[in-house]
Amino acid sequence: MANEKLIGYALLVIGLTIIGYAVFNVLGLFTQNTQPVQMFDLPGLEIDLGQSYKVEIPQELTDAGVSVDMPTSKKQEILPAGIMNQTTNFIAQLVIMGFIVNVGYKIASVGIQLLRPIIVNNMAGVVSGSKETHSH
Repeated sequence: MANEKLIGYALLVIGLTIIGYAVFNVLGLFTQNTQPVQMFDLPGLEIDLGQSYKVEIPQELTDAGVSVDMPTSKKQEILPAGIMNQTTNFIAQLVIMGFIVNVGYKIASVGIQLLRPIIVNNMAGVVSGSKETHSH
């Protein structure tokens, strides 16, 4: 029984340590003391303004010899690459830390189950515990 409790306490400490690491990592991300892991390197979001609309010149103007300069292809950046990469990397790090917290919870949960006494009520009214048997 002592060995079971020792393993239970060890698993509980390991699980809580894993959860604590993830919490402090996320806290560091929100306070900008740590940077997220660079998982994504996406280009910025751009739109080609020259292709986004079509200018039709009335026939009367072309017959009169009036020339209109058509806009050339001009790309306008809507969302810069830096902001897009920072946001996606931040969200990915939060999701990964969520998985790590879940792993820590599972390990600590197994440790708690090893620490709790097992009590069984049978038909005769006898309660069996992990250490001793009690009668009512």
